[in-house]
Amino acid sequence: MIWSLASKILERMKLTPFLKTIEDPVATQEQRLHELLRYAEGTAYGKRHQFSDIRSYEDFVNNIPINQYADLQPYIQQELDGINNTLYPEPIQVVLSTSGSTGKPKLIPQTATCLKSLKRLRIMSFAAAARIRPFLHGKILVMVAPAVYTKIGDWEVGYGTGQAMKGGSRLIKSKVIPTTDVFDITDWELKFHETIRQGLSTPKVTACGGITSFILALLRRIKYESYDWLKTDPTLSPETQRRLQAALIDEGTLDIRGLWPDLSVIFHGGVVRDLYEPMIHDLAGDVHIHEVYAGTEACYGIQLFEDHVGVVPMMDDIVFEFASMQKDPLAPDTETIPLGEVKKDTPYRIIVTTPSTLWRYDLQDVVMFTSLNPLTLRCLGKSTNILNLSGEKVSEQHISAALKITSEEQDALVRDFVVAPLVSPTSSCYHLFVEFNRAPQDLGGFTRGFDSALKEMNHLYWEVRTAKTIGPAVIHSVPTGRFDDYEFNRLQSQQCAIGQTKMPRITTIDQAQEHLIVATATAP
Repeated sequence: MIWSLASKILERMKLTPFLKTIEDPVATQEQRLHELLRYAEGTAYGKRHQFSDIRSYEDFVNNIPINQYADLQPYIQQELDGINNTLYPEPIQVVLSTSGSTGKPKLIPQTATCLKSLKRLRIMSFAAAARIRPFLHGKILVMVAPAVYTKIGDWEVGYGTGQAMKGGSRLIKSKVIPTTDVFDITDWELKFHETIRQGLSTPKVTACGGITSFILALLRRIKYESYDWLKTDPTLSPETQRRLQAALIDEGTLDIRGLWPDLSVIFHGGVVRDLYEPMIHDLAGDVHIHEVYAGTEACYGIQLFEDHVGVVPMMDDIVFEFASMQKDPLAPDTETIPLGEVKKDTPYRIIVTTPSTLWRYDLQDVVMFTSLNPLTLRCLGKSTNILNLSGEKVSEQHISAALKITSEEQDALVRDFVVAPLVSPTSSCYHLFVEFNRAPQDLGGFTRGFDSALKEMNHLYWEVRTAKTIGPAVIHSVPTGRFDDYEFNRLQSQQCAIGQTKMPRITTIDQAQEHLIVATATAP
C-alpha cells in the first residue's frame, strides 16, 4: 500500500510535468536551448562561439560546429588542470569515464547541475516503469561498474552506472542491492559472486538493472552455475538455503522465478533490444522490459508507455539534432534538423547538447523514430557498427532483428553474436559467429532463413545480394559459454570495467576464430 502511494507521488511529481513538455516539442527545445546557452555564455567556449548573440536555432547551428570528443577535449583538460570556467560555468564534482567501447575511454566531468539532472532522470525512469508494472515494493538487483576507480589530480574518476546508484536519491539507495562497496570491486569473478550472494539473500527482488548483456550474464550464472558453491556457503541464512533448495530444478539448475517470484521489471539499456528480448523472457519469465537510452554523457530518453517500443527523448533536458546518414557529420556542409522536423522510420545520426556542456556533440549513434506522437525513438547501434561492404548499410539492429525472426521461425534461441565482414576479390560476405542457447536443427536452413530475413528488412542488402556484389552470409556456431569467456578476457586485457562496457559487435575473422573457437561453419 505504501509503495503504491509512493509510485503515484513519484508519477505526479516527476512524470506529469514532463508529459506536459512533450506535448509541444518545438517550444520545449527552444526553451532548453536558451537555458543552456545562458548557463554557459560566460565560459571561454561560450565567449569564443558568441553564445550571448545566439537568438535562434539557425544562429546556434552557425555559431557552433558539430563536435567530436577530440574537439572538446582541450577545454576539458584545462578544467581538469584547474583552469576554471573554460567549458563549465561551475565547479566539477566528479569525473565520469566512458567504457571505451569504440576507442580510448573519454573523461566527462560532471558539475552539481549535471548530477542533479542525472538523478532526476533516473527517478523519472523508475516512476515510468512503476506506472507500467509495480516494483517499488521490493529490491532492485543491479550489475554496475565502479562509482570510483581512480583519481586524476583532485578528482575522483568513476563510471556512470556506478555513480548513478551511489550518488542517487535516497529512494534509489534504499531500493538497490548489492551494497555500494560491491560496485567498486574490479575483480569480475568476485563481483559476480558478491552480487549473486546478496541477491539470493533477498527474497523480494522485483527488478534488475544495468547494461543488458551483463544482467543476462548474471542471471545465467545464477541459474546454471551458482548452486554448487551457494549450497555450502556458510554466510547464507537457513531461510535462504531453504529458498535455494525449493528453486532447484535439476542437476544444480535454479529457477529464477522460484528464487524471486515477484520479479517484474528488467531495465534494459546499452544494447539493441531485439535479440535480447527472447533471452530475457527465457530466463526471467513474464517481466516488463523497460528501455532506457543513456550514456556517460547524459540520459537521452526513457520509455514512458508500455505500447510504444522505444524511448521518449528527454527534450526538457537535452537539445537534440539529427544528421542524415548519407553525409559525414563533420563535413562543413552537413545539415542537421531539430527534433520538431524528424520523420518516422528514417535513420539519423544523433547530435546532442547536454547539461554537461557537450555542445553539438556527435554521439556516433544511429537512431530511428518509431512514432511522431509522442516522439519515440530507438537506438539502432553505433554509426561505427554499420556494415557497408558494397553500399548496403546494414546496422546492428538489422542483424539482431534478422536473427530474432529466424530464431522464432526455426525454434532456436540466440544467446550472442559478433559479425566479421570478409572482403575478398572473389566474394565478400558477412561471417556471423553465433552462440545458441537452443541450436537450430539445421544450421544451413537457419543461415538461409537469416539471409532472407535480412533481405526483407534492408532493401539495399537485397539489392547487393541480388547483384551478387556480396555473397551469402556464413554462420559459425560457437561452443556454449565461449562468449562470456571471450568478453571477460577482453575486459581484463583492456582493463575495462565490468558492468559498463558493451561488447563490440564487429570484429575480424582472425580474432573471432582465435577467441571463439569455431565449431561449425555453414553457408546457404
